[in-house]
Amino acid sequence: MKRQHFAILAGVLVALLVARFALRERSTRLTDDLAQAGVARVISPAIDPTAVTSVEITGPVPKPPETPPGEVPPPATAPPATLRYVRGANGWTVASLQDAPADAEKLDAFVKDLVAMEGEERAAKDASMETYGLDDASATKVVISTASGAATTTIFVGKSGDAPTANFVRVEGGPVLHVTKGVRTQLALYGEGSAPAKDLWLEKRLLNAEAKDVAKLSVDRGDASFVVARSAAPAPASAPEGEAAAPPPAAGWTVTSSVPIPWSPLASGLESVVSRASQVRAGELLADPAPCAAAKTAEVVIDMTAGGTRKLVVHGNVEGREELAVTVDDRPQCWSLPAWSATNALPKASALYDAPVAFADVTAADPSSVRIESTGLTVSATRKSDATWSLSGTKSGTGNASRLTRTASALRGLRIEDVALAEKASADQLRPTATISAVYGGKTLQVKLLGERAGGLGERFARIEGGAALPKELVVVLSKATVDSLLPKPDELTPTS
Repeated sequence: MKRQHFAILAGVLVALLVARFALRERSTRLTDDLAQAGVARVISPAIDPTAVTSVEITGPVPKPPETPPGEVPPPATAPPATLRYVRGANGWTVASLQDAPADAEKLDAFVKDLVAMEGEERAAKDASMETYGLDDASATKVVISTASGAATTTIFVGKSGDAPTANFVRVEGGPVLHVTKGVRTQLALYGEGSAPAKDLWLEKRLLNAEAKDVAKLSVDRGDASFVVARSAAPAPASAPEGEAAAPPPAAGWTVTSSVPIPWSPLASGLESVVSRASQVRAGELLADPAPCAAAKTAEVVIDMTAGGTRKLVVHGNVEGREELAVTVDDRPQCWSLPAWSATNALPKASALYDAPVAFADVTAADPSSVRIESTGLTVSATRKSDATWSLSGTKSGTGNASRLTRTASALRGLRIEDVALAEKASADQLRPTATISAVYGGKTLQVKLLGERAGGLGERFARIEGGAALPKELVVVLSKATVDSLLPKPDELTPTS
């Protein structure tokens, strides 16, 4: 009986192997048939992607809207701008955007995928191109060239195809092809008739180093400077006899400053500061470079362990925007740096040192009063037992409890964020502009706001009265967010209806 079972199993196994071989042969024949039916390279003869030295991309030309009879037609739409990329001795640049650096990794990947596209013919070259999004009003045109000029190819990219990565394309003068791995996503085309962004593949990473490759970070704000340097690794400890040696200790970091800072360095956080300052991303490339003609207000220099330096120079604020105008490595392009990126590029003293709270030993839970003095505004606010507030002075009546409590809390929790040498600031910058005070359990907490710090995105100099002691040479610097928390606008002092 057992022999019969083995014989049956052996027969089933042989049948399965025969069926698998037959399916394999059929699949191979089907693939060959498809190839013969028109699945082939889009660009033929093939082009070596590393030989491509120029890429031009032009978005669709929108159709003019139909004008009803008797009405004046609208002005003609301006033709789409052509994005031009050139590969030179120093890599890819965006020739259509001031020859600014391009994202070489993305451009190389795009060119490689473009020249490798394979497609199946779906329509003849005289078919209706609008059906496939390959007409002038819908298609994106891509022209690639080689250094010798011997190979210049124009490809039109149309609608998405039958799969997530598929789309319709055609080489100039050729039929409509359906490719399973298209390039619409790389061109950031996410809708029919959409055009690539004007800053497509623009390299906005102004500094892009890893902390492990940095030997020294130098930050000069004009009124204060810091240097964070890699220190030599300590000698490894000898292992007891018979035990494996411990891994060698990592190199550490040290920080020095041009200002007399009385606090201990935050040794464990210095590498994070270096990492953030070494990876700075711009907001945009400014079409008008005029903001970068202004004098330097700050400078960041990164010395690499392998040699060479990177430099970012701040030229003050971009007018009307909470952004800085910066240049990189003495290049002519002028970039905007948003607040979040500026914070990384220009670390504050509190990121490098164990800066204290401005007012220690405040034990009372709630404030009893708040006083605000600024240009055209003098208000005293008293907190009542039912947690409501009454105002006297320029404003009177019931106070905005939420806003007044926020001001008092901002004072109580205030930390020293940054410091600067007072002698480096002008008389106007050190002139008081507002005084904010709050009383907690009989203890008065007071801050005097002074003028703005140059190139500081709304940072203000400040004096702390009766709080943490600072060397007389120093003045406190507070961020715009902190200043906004401390100093309410006049219309915020009374409840909203």
